[in-house]
Amino acid sequence: MGNISSLAPDAHTDATLYYFRGRGKADQVRWLLAAAGISFSQRDVDSVGKFRFLASELAFGKVPMLQIDGREVVESQAILRYIARRANLCGNTDTEVVLADQIVESVRDAVNPLLMAPFERKKSFAATGDKCAPEHVAKMKETFAKFAERFEKVYQTNDTGFIVGDALTYADIMVAHCLTWYVEECGPAILDPFPGLLDLQNNVISIPNIKRFIRSTLYFPVGDIAYAEEVFSILGLK
Repeated sequence: MGNISSLAPDAHTDATLYYFRGRGKADQVRWLLAAAGISFSQRDVDSVGKFRFLASELAFGKVPMLQIDGREVVESQAILRYIARRANLCGNTDTEVVLADQIVESVRDAVNPLLMAPFERKKSFAATGDKCAPEHVAKMKETFAKFAERFEKVYQTNDTGFIVGDALTYADIMVAHCLTWYVEECGPAILDPFPGLLDLQNNVISIPNIKRFIRSTLYFPVGDIAYAEEVFSILGLK
């Protein structure tokens, strides 16, 4: 079953995050926890036994899971909204709240190719010996251009230095997270046509809490083939 005792929540932090040893769907959660100033630690789900134990204990049987305020919160979007409400990062008016939620939902779609990248690298290497998965890189760039154009327009139209309203919201954090990950996968030149988004990204990664997080061990590198293989093994896939 693996060392189940290692899954106990950390009493020294405000929250404990349960996920694989990599970015995946938990990466947005990590960024938002950091931005909100909520101290957290991670319990690595790094064995079949640990995953099966958590799946049997959790209401929806999946990770990421965040233990916070005596609750066990699952489903990544629900976790993000919980953190945003807790930290007053949802927006200051009903209109801002709705717009922030819409942007974050759109970001979820934009992040999907990034989530798939390590698994596409694994597939490409198995088929051709090429670890770079050039076809998937092209797909990522195409997806980025489509979403970045929309985000740029919203940011420039708002004209406050934020993507919603006149104060930081979780939409800013999620867009900056998405941009940063795309830059790491595809190179910084992809932001050249989008000066507003470059400003937004620079503003967010300059937030002291985010800056500290990016320098910490909780900031995982872009997923490689080894990460994909570990996740497949834990989930019992090939």
